[in-house]
Amino acid sequence: MTEIPVYRTCRPPHLREQIKALVKNQPIDYVTFTSASTAENFYQSMTNGHLLNTKVISIGPTTSEAIKALGGSVDREARRATICGLVEAIEKEERCALPSN
Repeated sequence: MTEIPVYRTCRPPHLREQIKALVKNQPIDYVTFTSASTAENFYQSMTNGHLLNTKVISIGPTTSEAIKALGGSVDREARRATICGLVEAIEKEERCALPSN
């Protein structure tokens, strides 16, 4: 058997600066993670406090476990491991956050 790598995961070179700029200029309501590697890259690039008052949505159990292992917390996990599932998780989180009349 011959192994043929089709992609490799790498952290963007200026991710830390981009995160700092985003958080500094506007409040971030949600951050979504679509894989364990995106969570690892994000958490390795940030400092404590970047996610204050920001909800974390995970695409599924493997990604959620990675987030927790990195010291993060998961506010909601998508029921379906798809981008649509992430959107549905945010919608559900928003409905839960609305005050009842």
